Amino acid sequence: MTVTVCPSTTNLNPQEKQWLGVSVDSQRVGGLVVTCAHRWEDRRNVGEYNMEQHNQLGRCFLMDQDLKMPHSNYFTRTSTVCMNRGSSHTEYGMCQQGIAAGFVRGTDLLYYGAPGALTWKGLVWVRKINQSFEDFEDEMETDDNKNMNVTLNSYMGFSVTGSYGLTQKNQYSMVAGIPRIKHTGAVVLLEPHVKHLVEKIMLTGFQIASGFGYSVAVADFNADMWVDLVVGAPNYLEKSGEVGGAVYVFTNNGGSFAQNKYVRLLGKTNSMFGLAVAPLGDQDLDGFEDLAVGAPFDANGKVYIFRGGPDGIIQKPAQVIGGEDFSHPIQQFGFAISAGKDLDDNNYPDIVVGSLSDKVTLMRGRPVVSIIKSVSALPEIIDADSKNNPITFIVQPCALYIPKDPKYNQQLLLQYNLQVDAERRQQGLAKRVDFSSKNGRIKLPVPSKNVCQSINFTLKANIRDKLSPIVFDCKFKLIERKVKRQRNQAERLPSLDAFPVWNSSDHSSRILVHILKKDCKNNICYSNLQLKSLFWPWEENNRGKKPLPRNEQGNQWLLLRHQKMLALQVNVTNLPSHPAYPDKDGHAAHEAKLTVTLPPTLGYKGFRSTERDITCMPTNDTTASCTLGNPFKKGQKSEFHLLFDATYITTGTSDIEIELLLTTMSVQAEIVPIKVHLDIQTEINFAVEGKPEPSQLSFSGVVMGESAMKVEEDVGSPLSISFIVVNSGRLLPSDATSLLSLHIAWPFEMSNGKWLLYLMNADSMVGNLNHTCEVSDGEINPLKLQERPGKSRRRRNAEVSSEKYGLQRTSKHRQEQFDCGSRKTSRCQDVVCTLPNITERAHVRLSARLWNSTLLEDYGDYDKLEICMEADLQYESKMKNIVVASNKALVVITVYSDVVMIAPEEIAFWVIAVSVTAGILFLALITFLLWKCGFFKRTTMDKRYVTTLHTAQVHIQPSEMEKISPEDTC
Repeated sequence: MTVTVCPSTTNLNPQEKQWLGVSVDSQRVGGLVVTCAHRWEDRRNVGEYNMEQHNQLGRCFLMDQDLKMPHSNYFTRTSTVCMNRGSSHTEYGMCQQGIAAGFVRGTDLLYYGAPGALTWKGLVWVRKINQSFEDFEDEMETDDNKNMNVTLNSYMGFSVTGSYGLTQKNQYSMVAGIPRIKHTGAVVLLEPHVKHLVEKIMLTGFQIASGFGYSVAVADFNADMWVDLVVGAPNYLEKSGEVGGAVYVFTNNGGSFAQNKYVRLLGKTNSMFGLAVAPLGDQDLDGFEDLAVGAPFDANGKVYIFRGGPDGIIQKPAQVIGGEDFSHPIQQFGFAISAGKDLDDNNYPDIVVGSLSDKVTLMRGRPVVSIIKSVSALPEIIDADSKNNPITFIVQPCALYIPKDPKYNQQLLLQYNLQVDAERRQQGLAKRVDFSSKNGRIKLPVPSKNVCQSINFTLKANIRDKLSPIVFDCKFKLIERKVKRQRNQAERLPSLDAFPVWNSSDHSSRILVHILKKDCKNNICYSNLQLKSLFWPWEENNRGKKPLPRNEQGNQWLLLRHQKMLALQVNVTNLPSHPAYPDKDGHAAHEAKLTVTLPPTLGYKGFRSTERDITCMPTNDTTASCTLGNPFKKGQKSEFHLLFDATYITTGTSDIEIELLLTTMSVQAEIVPIKVHLDIQTEINFAVEGKPEPSQLSFSGVVMGESAMKVEEDVGSPLSISFIVVNSGRLLPSDATSLLSLHIAWPFEMSNGKWLLYLMNADSMVGNLNHTCEVSDGEINPLKLQERPGKSRRRRNAEVSSEKYGLQRTSKHRQEQFDCGSRKTSRCQDVVCTLPNITERAHVRLSARLWNSTLLEDYGDYDKLEICMEADLQYESKMKNIVVASNKALVVITVYSDVVMIAPEEIAFWVIAVSVTAGILFLALITFLLWKCGFFKRTTMDKRYVTTLHTAQVHIQPSEMEKISPEDTC
């Protein structure tokens, strides 16, 4: 189509860069055509300084079916609706009319979109016209009042369409896209009211900057006589990065639309899916309208065809057409789409697709046919045990076609491909039939005539699977015929009658040929396989005498020591479920199998069975499969043993679960996996051995008080005790909550509270790591004695009593034993040495001193003393399935007395005589000296001082040296 506008003699209305053809639409067959140039400018005051105006109003051109523009005042007046309505951008100076333009389908209503009007708020204009271009009815447009819920810079009118049946069946409504409103975009449904279009419903976008409303379309996808709404959002994206562009299909609910009731179609990343949307009409003549969606940046560009249906739009595309599919690839294919019109008059709507490669593509609708296909077999049941040799049967693929257009009457050619037991062949199973050919063609000369082809098959001898039917899958394909183009058709479009389209995606048919089962009911076998199991110990190819015991929860349990094998006894039966109805079930179980699923801690070792039909094989590291017989006969009972390798069971294993699943090709309901549990308790054996160094000690010397002791040598003889812990079983689990420790009953003092063994150091070594032991109710070296003597040794020795303990040894030998057990002759502390991550062995070493003073004071006259201590392992863990077994190590230290015995010496007689004589002489000398001093003279009283008889009062007498004067007498 070419529209030529006469050149202007002035520069008022230049014709360059107008974008003529930005929108094109046809009213109907034989109707009008409209096209627009939205960048058309109206220039004013050209050449006048500071007065020149360039108003980008936009302009549309209305033409008849011959693409001629009439000379009508009405047309001239309406081709630019924004002319002379204000030149400012806040008014109508930047209207850009015609970026969207067209006809409301099936009517005489012409509409324009002008997104730049009123500071890019936008407007929608509509008017009814006719062929004469003379009888124009009153125009209607959106007004700039406060009731219009559209903000500035929203671009209302960027996309526009309209139809009857949107909000009312007998009234048209307009749909306008507003891609920039509130940053999310929206669409608004407008209804005519008086002389304006007013807002009826507004649907807002779901994502910022998604371009919701960039494109709009309407169509009735579910054929309910209400028109549905399509909105494109080409900039939609998701965080996954795999989606680019979206199309929302809102289903019309009796004249209303809900914001959250939609179907969303999604495109690929950066594809701009939804940049163009167009209703196709009923392209496949199924009674439901279809939809085309453009994604111009999906590879070379693509157009997606979506079908309508009873439930609305079908989300899976029925067809995808790419720009690379053409002989000359087209770039940005699908940038614009126009559809819904039959250009070649074959009763099927066509599609016109635009691109950015200067190419427009016409894709014509091809005839649509329905093909009814089938496949049958004669006979449908064969007897594999028949004496006829060979056993043959026939399979027949058949087809007929029905055109959507009753006028269509062409010969069609179908190709078929027959697949036999496809699933069995994929599993690598042997084929059961022979045949000569599996491919062929069927000619369908006229509609509604069924045509068949026959193929002979032969059943192979001695087949194993006699239960499952033989499956025949037949795939059909419609072959396009080659038609030579006639020379006289060079100017005409060639007919597409030779290139019909099959309107269904299901091009396959299936038939089952059954094998006769003589011992089953109506050729259907109803089995009743049942299973029971029990764990047994297994050693040296022999089962234990008793099954494993059960715990309080009813589960069997195993105390794992050094067992290498474990057996599971399996009993399978196929008996009628109810004795009163023996023919109801319990029939032969064809291809009966048992699938055993093992945990990683249990390895399959083998099986033991006396029946030849039972075989078991491992399928992978954790699964084994047992064939029970083909068939497992009615009333049959079987018992066999599955053997497992128990060496993989670790100390972290608390239980084992084995899943047993019976399967059969016979019919049996409620075959569910049976899970067999075995609780595991693991016993780990440790050996503890203690050794003192030296094993014999002695005590002697002097008694020293506790406060006088400063270095360890002051205490007494040194002693070192070593314990070796050896793991002779499995490894302990490396669990942070588990702790293995050696507890030593250390006799640190006697029952009377005096020191006995003074602990200086205690540590353990596991591998190359040292760990310090702890005393549960005390500490190591509580007196803080130094390990080496200092220079003040001589001075401290002066403070120690030099009294020797010399005791007369008696002839009776005395002994004593110190322990913390039943004798209670000593008191013990609990020395705890942790042994983390022990593998094979660990060492514990304790160094101490024998408290010399205690033994000197209390046991110096004893010949022999024994000091006893015990050590045992303790294991603490949240894992209750581990049992640590170990011996108690007893260490005995023998102590001998080295006290020196001092015997009394004999004294000579003369020494005694001299000593006695010297004593007597000394006593006489002392006596003489005392006599000479008057020590032995007796004192007497002078007569003058004697009192007279019967004297009433005795006065104090003066000294005998004084004279008594007369005045002194009474």
